[in-house]
Amino acid sequence: MLTLLTAALLAVSGPVAIAAPAGGRPGQPTALRVENLVEPIGIDAAKPLLSWLPARDQAAYEIRATLDSPSRDLWDSGRVRSAGTSNVAYGGPALHARDHVRWQVRTWDTAGRVSPWSAQSSWEMGLLSAADWSARWIENPSYPQGTIEFLDEVNWGGAIIRIPWQLYLTYGDTRTMTTYYDNMVAWLDYEAANKAANNGDIPGLGDWSATDNTTPMQLPITAGYYTAASTMADIAKVLGKADDHAKYTALATQLAAEFTTRFRHVDATGVFYGSDSEASNAMALDAGLVAPADRGAVLDRLVASVRKAGNHVTTGSVALGPLFRALQAGNRDDVLYDMVVNPTSPGYGYLIAGGHTTLSESLDGSGSQNHHFLGEVDAWFVRGVAGIQQTPGSVGYRTLTIAPGVVGDLTHASASYRTPLGTVSSSWTKSGHEFRLRVTVPPGATATVRLPGSAAARTVGSGEHTFTTSI
Repeated sequence: MLTLLTAALLAVSGPVAIAAPAGGRPGQPTALRVENLVEPIGIDAAKPLLSWLPARDQAAYEIRATLDSPSRDLWDSGRVRSAGTSNVAYGGPALHARDHVRWQVRTWDTAGRVSPWSAQSSWEMGLLSAADWSARWIENPSYPQGTIEFLDEVNWGGAIIRIPWQLYLTYGDTRTMTTYYDNMVAWLDYEAANKAANNGDIPGLGDWSATDNTTPMQLPITAGYYTAASTMADIAKVLGKADDHAKYTALATQLAAEFTTRFRHVDATGVFYGSDSEASNAMALDAGLVAPADRGAVLDRLVASVRKAGNHVTTGSVALGPLFRALQAGNRDDVLYDMVVNPTSPGYGYLIAGGHTTLSESLDGSGSQNHHFLGEVDAWFVRGVAGIQQTPGSVGYRTLTIAPGVVGDLTHASASYRTPLGTVSSSWTKSGHEFRLRVTVPPGATATVRLPGSAAARTVGSGEHTFTTSI
């Protein structure tokens, strides 16, 4: 079993070096994308967002675009002073349905040297209005369009807030938040009415698919409502909506107080939440609903609940992410490793030992046999074992943290992740007491590197870096 899980850890992709000339003129930009897609068709955005990867740190860029039919020059941005390489809005004249646009980009590095033009790429516009359609829409009259199951369950319906926020954090994309802002407001208004109509409780599914069913139904629902309100406050701040920022901050503060009053408990051994289940304590920690003075005690209770359960994952789909994130934030990757490689039910090791090649709806193997929502372990392979993370407060992966987790008897691990700036990779080996780490940082990014067993940290710029230490 350990061998199988080790193989899974190493199956995340290996490190990818960034090719850039050592000196002189920078190489041409590569990986041109439109709306984060390669040469897409059917684009329905009026001003498509363009991205590319520079060969080295960028100080300026120029984009040029041409139209295929009728053939003509469409737009030239001129030289734009900016380090931005993703989500740059097309700035030419209005585009029309079925327009086929070809484009290129060149960049200047921080020394003022200009690159060659990139290879040409393209995109095609889709159908932009009802008048562009020549066919009748296919529909089932017995199932009204717009009906979405689970919309009023906060941990499902709240995706209308979480997804635009994650797009912003990952790509710096504010357009999605702006486009759907009114829908987010309407959804939160709906949940407020839902809560009022049900005497303070919001109907929902709780920690769906959990094998430990002791977690109070309203704990994950209240935590999910709180994180939705808190995230909405962050979105309002980014979009410059001061009144809404104050409104949703106040709502989040109110929900935090309600959560604490209802679910925080103290016994002879300390503070815990809900039923003292993995889900109860993990969701409280991950949502930031535990007072700083209590976090150590609640983390200890979380670890104790995992050990009491025989190193099994007993959460459902809602609390699984919080479980992984809370333990990793508490520097307990060792506990996560013990849970992941455990070959008995419920858990990932059990699924592998039983021959599963897809994730089931529950980690005891029951329910749907192709349910992606238990895939948090994949994120931990990259974020925890390889240690690749976006630093809190960073947007678009401009600031990275590399902090590998040396767990169990693993002797090596490697992973890579394609950020908007290029590929970041981490590859480490352990031999005896020597630990060696190789890191690739993409152009335009910086990384703070933390080695295991050391409190010191080192900040490095783009390029390849090697670190060694004794552990």
